[in-house]
Amino acid sequence: MPLVLQNALSALNTQLDVTNFSIDQPIVISDIQNTIYTTQGVLSVTNLEFRNYSGIVNNRQYSDVTFDVKSNIRKGILYPPPGGIFEFKFPDSDIIGRTSM
Repeated sequence: MPLVLQNALSALNTQLDVTNFSIDQPIVISDIQNTIYTTQGVLSVTNLEFRNYSGIVNNRQYSDVTFDVKSNIRKGILYPPPGGIFEFKFPDSDIIGRTSM
């Protein structure tokens, strides 16, 4: 894995750690983009996508809560369900990046 990608994923893992979130706290998508853009060596981001996994996926147990990500993004902010908190349960598997030259 290229060093630039490793550095970007590491920065995202830190930023998206559940200990950095509170109940009902949204994710400001531009904050995520900024973390990627400020990683040394990153020139552009062609796609940024958030997905909700529930139940068992690839032998990993997620919450049973299903959540429609697209309908909960308003003006560049992703809102959790009322009383909810975002958790990237398996960041080493769930935060994916690709590079190209």
